[in-house]
Amino acid sequence: MDVTISLFILQKRSNQNKANRKKQRVNHTAGRKSFLWLMQEMNTMCEKLDMIQSEEHTDEAANIIFKDVLGHRSGYTRGLGGSVIPETRPSAMSAQFKHLAQENEKHKHEALMYKTELDELKRDVRQLLVWQMSYDQRMND
Repeated sequence: MDVTISLFILQKRSNQNKANRKKQRVNHTAGRKSFLWLMQEMNTMCEKLDMIQSEEHTDEAANIIFKDVLGHRSGYTRGLGGSVIPETRPSAMSAQFKHLAQENEKHKHEALMYKTELDELKRDVRQLLVWQMSYDQRMND
């Protein structure tokens, strides 16, 4: 097949795909899962909710069924989008807070040490300037 013909075919297909994408009213935001697969999962959840007694219809029961059908991964909030950050456990927050406090104290100590060094260097430079001026004055006399 000639290269120009294959390029023409690819360009035609690309233009058709662009036109088809512009016609779509709903963006596919479910990742790798198709809408059909999502509908099947939704139906499974509804069926399981229908099987339990009406007085047992609680948020906890719905969450259990939700995790049962969709699965569970630690540290991931499923069904709420990629930008949702799950709440951290208090113990993890406490450990993270302690770590940050230790780092903060370390950086405060280092900053104080560097400030002291800078003050000493400034004092030394002033002393050198005084000596230089006195030396220049003796040389000019």
